[in-house]
Amino acid sequence: MSDTSDARAIASTGRGFAVLAAGEMAARLASFGAIVYVSQTLGAARFGVITFALALLLYAQRLVGWEFEGLGIPEMAQDTSGTRRAINGLFVFRGIVALAMLLVVLVVRVWLPIADQRVLLLYAAGLLCVVCNARFVHLMRRRPAAAAAARIVAEVVSATTILLFVHTSDDYARVPLGFIAGELAGTTLMLVALRHWPLSGGIDWSFAVERARRAVPLVMVALLGLVVFNCDLIMLRLMWGPEMAGIYGAAYTVISLVLNLAVAYNATVLPNFTLLRGDPAGRQAFYGSATLLGLVALGPLVVGGVVLAPQLVHDLFGPSYSSASLPLAILLLAAAVLVLRIVPTCTLVSLERRREVLVLNVVGAVLNVAINLAVIPRFGMVGAACSTLATDVVRTAIAFFLLRSEGLSVGRLAAYVRPVAALAGLGLVAWLLRDQSIWLSVPVAGVSYGLLLLMFGIVRASRGGI
Repeated sequence: MSDTSDARAIASTGRGFAVLAAGEMAARLASFGAIVYVSQTLGAARFGVITFALALLLYAQRLVGWEFEGLGIPEMAQDTSGTRRAINGLFVFRGIVALAMLLVVLVVRVWLPIADQRVLLLYAAGLLCVVCNARFVHLMRRRPAAAAAARIVAEVVSATTILLFVHTSDDYARVPLGFIAGELAGTTLMLVALRHWPLSGGIDWSFAVERARRAVPLVMVALLGLVVFNCDLIMLRLMWGPEMAGIYGAAYTVISLVLNLAVAYNATVLPNFTLLRGDPAGRQAFYGSATLLGLVALGPLVVGGVVLAPQLVHDLFGPSYSSASLPLAILLLAAAVLVLRIVPTCTLVSLERRREVLVLNVVGAVLNVAINLAVIPRFGMVGAACSTLATDVVRTAIAFFLLRSEGLSVGRLAAYVRPVAALAGLGLVAWLLRDQSIWLSVPVAGVSYGLLLLMFGIVRASRGGI
C-alpha cells in the first residue's frame, strides 16, 4: 500500500470516527441525562434495581446482536439482491436468539425479587426491537452518518419516554419503556436509510448460519468481556444490596461515555484493518496511526475524568452518591487501559485470530471473577473497581504479547510526545478548576485541550495521517 493510501486510510478512519463519535456523544448525552434523572428520581436503592437489570440485559443484547458488527462482513459492502437475502437471513437468526433470550428470562426471573422481575421482563421484551438493527450493514458500507443519526434518535426517544413516564420512585418499572421505544425508533430509521424491509426478497439461511458460526468466537469474546465489565456490579448487587449497586452504577454511568466512544472507535478501525489484511506494510502504517489517533481522541476523557471525578459525581448525582468518586477514578484508569487494547484487538480479529482473542477474554473473565470474589466482600465498590483495573492491565499486556509475531509497533515514541504534553496540559487545567462546578471546569478544560492540539500542530498532523 502506498503512503498516499495509508494517509487515506487513517484520514477515512478519522472522519468515520468523528462522525460516529459525534453521534455516540450526542446519543450518550441524551442517555446520560435520562440516567442522571432516573438516579435522582428513584434514589440509590431503586436505581440499583435498574442498573442490575441493565447489567444482565447487556449479555442478552450481545447474544441477539451476535457480533455481526465486529465480524466485519465484506459481502455487506454491496447492495445486491443476494446481499438483501443475506441480511434477511442474519435478521432471522437474530430473531431466534431473541426469542430464546426472552424464554430464558421468563424462567429465571422467578428466583429474583419482585422489583427485579418486572424490570427485567420489560427489558427482555425490548430485545425483539434489536433483531433488525442494521448498523453492521451501514458500517461495512462506510456510512457512519446513518448509524450515528439512528443512535441519536434512539437515545432521544428513549430519554423522552423516560421523562414522560417516570416521575417518582414508584415508577421504577416504567424505566424499561424508554429502552423499548428507543430501540424501535433507531432500528426503524436504519432500515429506512438502508431502504430495506426485513424478509423482503427472500432469505439466505445458509449464509446466515455460516456467518453466525464464524462469529461464535467473537460472541464468546464479547460475553467474557462483559464479565470483566460488569461482573463486579452484579456481585455488588448480590452481596451488598441494591443501594450500593445503585451508587456504583452512578460511576458506571460516567464510564459508559468513554466506553461507548471506545466501541465507536473500534467499529471505525476494524473495517480498515480488514481491508489491509493482505498488505503487511500498510497494516503496520495504519496500526501506528490508529494507536496515536485513539490516544488523541479518547485520552482527554480519561485524564479529565480522573481529575474531576469528585465534582462529576457531586454535581451530576448529588451528595448521596459521593462515595462513587474513588471507584469512578479507578474505573477511568481501567478505561484508559482498554483504549490501548482497541487497536491490537482489532488487528487480531482482522487477521482471523479470533480464537486467540477468545483466550484473551477467557483469562480476563476468570481472573476478574476470582479477584472480585476475594475483594468485593471486604472492600465493596473500591475493591470492585480495582479488580477491573487489574484485569484490564493483564488483558492488554496479553494482547500486545499475542501480536509480537506480526512485528507490529505503535510507531516512533517521539510521535507521542506532543499528544502526551497536550493531555498533561489538560490535566493541569482540570486540576486548577477542580473546586469549580463541572459546568465551568469541563468546558474550559475541553477548550484548553483543543487549543493545545492546535498549538502543538497535532490537528494539522492528523490531516496528513498521524
